Amino acid sequence: FAGMAAANPVEKLAYWLFGALSDYGYSFVRPVVALAAVFGLGLAAYWGCVLQGTVETPLGTALGLSISNLFPYFGFSRFFDPKFAVELPPVLKALGGFQTVSGAVLLFLFALGLRTRFRMR
Repeated sequence: FAGMAAANPVEKLAYWLFGALSDYGYSFVRPVVALAAVFGLGLAAYWGCVLQGTVETPLGTALGLSISNLFPYFGFSRFFDPKFAVELPPVLKALGGFQTVSGAVLLFLFALGLRTRFRMR
């Protein structure tokens, strides 16, 4: 309610940003949406930048790379040749690292939101 009563537009923006970013521990929808966004970003980058013309099924390979980077602990990377990852451009390697870190954090926040949602009171 303090954000609604704020007269200064900078204060209203600060309250709005806090409200938009602070509900991750209580909501399980926000981490799922963020996981989908990170997955879609990786899919678009892998499909558009590198894989066109270099593999037989660029969309399937891009899907696999994005999923294997987002959830590396499931072991999907074993389906790819290790030399394939070495030959990726540095930008896509950095994107893969971002996907790996954000996937772990967002999966934790998803589980935290589920725990909070189903907690007995």
